[in-house]
Amino acid sequence: MKIAVIGKGNIGTLGSKWRAAGHDVVFGARDGSGEGLGGAPVPGANLFFAADPEARATAEQLISAVGLEPAFLGDATATQTVDALLPLWFALVKPNGGDRKVVLRIVR
Repeated sequence: MKIAVIGKGNIGTLGSKWRAAGHDVVFGARDGSGEGLGGAPVPGANLFFAADPEARATAEQLISAVGLEPAFLGDATATQTVDALLPLWFALVKPNGGDRKVVLRIVR
């Protein structure tokens, strides 16, 4: 699969792992370098939704390729549910001094 990743920081980790899984990955960044630096996917950080039902299998494949377990939240009707998680995440980050390395995790 051909994948373009915008950014090389934490998101670069995903691109590097997709490349290691055999995908054709290119990176876009301000410095023009083509390699992702990486730094974040926390094991278990796996929530996703697919507005396009045909995209679900691809999303699950890409999530699995970086060592995470996909947890499908729903189709386009799940948009409000997913959007509602952002204020919760901000509420968790703020008392932690703004440290954005806070994740929500599903425990099965």
